[in-house]
This record gives sequence, structure tokens and C-alpha cells, in this order.
Amino acid sequence: MLILLSRGAADAELSDPDGEAIVSGVLAALAGQPAFTRMFFLEAMAAGQRIRERRDKAIDDFAAAARPRLNSFRAASNPPLAPLEQEDVLTLVGAWIELIIHHLVRHEASTLPTLTQRILRQVRRF
Repeated sequence: MLILLSRGAADAELSDPDGEAIVSGVLAALAGQPAFTRMFFLEAMAAGQRIRERRDKAIDDFAAAARPRLNSFRAASNPPLAPLEQEDVLTLVGAWIELIIHHLVRHEASTLPTLTQRILRQVRRF
């Protein structure tokens, strides 16, 4: 998962003033892999302990990789926002996962990029 999501954000600059390129890149990467996205967000929790552990590690790895980018985005805000601790990032990632799950129940994975502004609002408000 981390590789897939990293590819989605790879072209985005850390200095992106609104973070939109990063978030939309990640959502576009998920939208481009609908089978993986459905499995990871909707089916993995019922697949057994080993799969849940792998999913949990992927979430931890993603949160660790996202933290510097999120903190750069927050520092560039006006006024600057305080940096996030790792637990804060995990809380945000958990909220995004639930938002994505809620979206996937009603819509195709291809529409995930429509969540970009909602996710950015969460980063600014946290």
C-alpha cells in the first residue's frame, strides 16, 4: 500500500501551498486500483488475523511516511499550525479510512479524488 500511495504523491512538492497535489495524488492512485482499494478498505477486516496485521502495518507505515508532508503543509499554513505527533497522524489516517469506506459503500473507487477538499479540511482543523 505504501508504494502505491507514495507513487500517487511522488510528483507533489512538499512546498505545495495547499497540499492538494499530495492528497489528490494519493486518492487518484487508489482510484486507479479499484480492486486493491475495495479489498484494503472494505474486505480486509474479514480476511483473518494475518491480513489484518499486514493492513495494520501498512497503515502505520503510511502514517509515518505522511507525517513529514503533513507537518510541512501545516507549517506553510497562515497562520502556521502546530506539528502533528505520530498519534495525531494515526488519528487523521483513521478518519480518512472511515471517510473512504463510507464513500466506497455508495460510489465507485474512481470517484475517490472528490474527497480531496474534505481531507484537506481535516488536516487544517486537527
